[in-house]
Amino acid sequence: ENGHMTEPHPGINVPVLDVLFQIMKCWNCRTTLIRCNIQTLLEWTYIFTLSSMLRTYLRLDDYMCEEGRREKVGS
Repeated sequence: ENGHMTEPHPGINVPVLDVLFQIMKCWNCRTTLIRCNIQTLLEWTYIFTLSSMLRTYLRLDDYMCEEGRREKVGS
């Protein structure tokens, strides 16, 4: 296995086929990597959105508790 395909093809230089095969393999890897990066980006966006919503809810909850304390003190 010296980088050449085992079965020769008439009229076609065998190393050229190897190069095309390597390019296709590289392209498939790149496509897979891009797909993984997009999925990771979406996952992090989802996590960030949930954490932002939770922080907003907790701030609102703290605010409502503080308002409740003020009403009790004022009455």
